[in-house]
Amino acid sequence: MKLKIIFLSLFWPAACFSQIEFINTAFGNNGITCVDIPGYTIKMADIKKINDTYYGLTNFTNINLVKLSSNGSLISSFGNNGYLPLNIGPTGGSVYGKDSEILIAPNNELILVTTPSGIIQDNFMTKTDLNGTTITSFGNNGFIPNWNDDFIYCMSAELINNEIVLVGAGSIITDPQNIQRYIFVRKYDIDGHPVSSFGNNGLLTAPIDNFLSPNGIHYFPDTNRVAFTAHYFDNIQYYGIIAMYDMENGIADPGFGTGGLINLYPTDDTTIYPLALHCDNNNIYVAGRISTPPVETLFVRKINHAGQPDIAFGSGDGIYERTISNAPFRYVSSIIETQGKLTITGSLTYDGIYDKLFLQRLNENGTDDTGFGNNGIIINPMNSAHVGSGYSTLIEEHHITVATLSLECTSDDQPKPAVVQFFAETVMGNEQHQQPLQGFYPNPVKDILNFTEAIDKAEVYDIAGKLVISANTMANSINLSQLQNGLYLVRVYENGKTKNIRIIKE
Repeated sequence: MKLKIIFLSLFWPAACFSQIEFINTAFGNNGITCVDIPGYTIKMADIKKINDTYYGLTNFTNINLVKLSSNGSLISSFGNNGYLPLNIGPTGGSVYGKDSEILIAPNNELILVTTPSGIIQDNFMTKTDLNGTTITSFGNNGFIPNWNDDFIYCMSAELINNEIVLVGAGSIITDPQNIQRYIFVRKYDIDGHPVSSFGNNGLLTAPIDNFLSPNGIHYFPDTNRVAFTAHYFDNIQYYGIIAMYDMENGIADPGFGTGGLINLYPTDDTTIYPLALHCDNNNIYVAGRISTPPVETLFVRKINHAGQPDIAFGSGDGIYERTISNAPFRYVSSIIETQGKLTITGSLTYDGIYDKLFLQRLNENGTDDTGFGNNGIIINPMNSAHVGSGYSTLIEEHHITVATLSLECTSDDQPKPAVVQFFAETVMGNEQHQQPLQGFYPNPVKDILNFTEAIDKAEVYDIAGKLVISANTMANSINLSQLQNGLYLVRVYENGKTKNIRIIKE
């Protein structure tokens, strides 16, 4: 009997089960909610949760507010079967990049921000209640238009001291040969009026080199500085930089790096793309990809506010790197720091066709958190055709919820906004949920799987992640006689704790 178990465990596709068990298949449709909004809506750019309800904001040429229940179901009474068109948004969009933000204002009102189109008459920000009703006292009858006719890319939106703070990059384009790029900080009060005491009627700008394309950005309100990552092309290959700017004086901060910049110089045929950025009171984390064809590698760099590396992070000089065979890194969209851990969201090119969502987690010292996922990483295991990356990652007590896009359910062959949910009990290494539960026997099992103690609930999933049995009963056994022979995952619930076990049905 033992030889039989070992044989199956060696030859079963390991990546299949080791990844499927992290998906919350009870969420949406087998772990994914896809919103088939007509037209080029493309992606779910942000997601927030208030009480037990998720609010999503789509982005591309068609901006909608989406409302989901806690189990990922579209709330049909909201808008058009779960989504509500908004009178804001650009005339175009980017498949990569977040582009839209949901801010939760006092009284649980929603401030919805997207990237201005470059047309001054277009609205790019509004405020609604939780039912999607426009709050007309905000801005101009509920909306705020672009403040000029430049091309504006809002890369970050926050509520700081009850003010709306927008940070991003802009371009003044007088003709194709004359482009002036800049970064900006724009402040509005909670009612949508420019903060006149800040900068020039609420706006501070700083010119940057025209060849720079900012990717991630962060504003430090206490020092009025902005950190950002960017890349540029010199007709041969791509280079990357990390920069810090003094917005009060509109110049690069001379106390950071060399003249305000840290150059990430490539070597030989190597390309460096610094993409996502996370900052706290002491450190700056930058994540991106290093490309030396045909190999692409994820990197994370940790520096202090003066630009000096943390030599205790990663393999030395403040750098962590990881390569995954046969899955080049396409994009890194976010870094989130929680409980001393760094969670990185992005996408991989899988099978040379579709992008696959991935989550990577690091310890505080820049080593792989081997208790997370499969040796520190989760690659979306579902058969659904996911493209792009996780535009917004929401880490909750029991789940990790990611706003993304998918071809899983579409009526016009265009990618659609989607939300995927993972189990935090499994992937986050929460000690409360990792304590040993009851034992079980026999394994392999023919009919009855027994537990040494009574359980509250058991769920059985097949290798495709489909829920095939759910037993909500106080019992110490579960009948599996109806199942076909094969490998299954059993999720056991007892006293608020969960455990995943693998069993063989024969």
